[in-house]
Amino acid sequence: MFDEAHLIESKDCPKDLVISQENCFDRFLRRIIIVFINFEFFCVIRFLLFVMISSELFYRYGTCRP
Repeated sequence: MFDEAHLIESKDCPKDLVISQENCFDRFLRRIIIVFINFEFFCVIRFLLFVMISSELFYRYGTCRP
């Protein structure tokens, strides 16, 4: 019931609508930034795993084999 009343108030008042749109845009930008940071972090982790696994395989089966 409280949510319905709040929706009716925001429809009547254009200021609330503008503020909510700005908040949505801020949230959208923050979400994009967080996703980008997570993607970069994931790429770095994947690269490090690849380097570790490839060096381990090279050490086991490469020219470093005794």
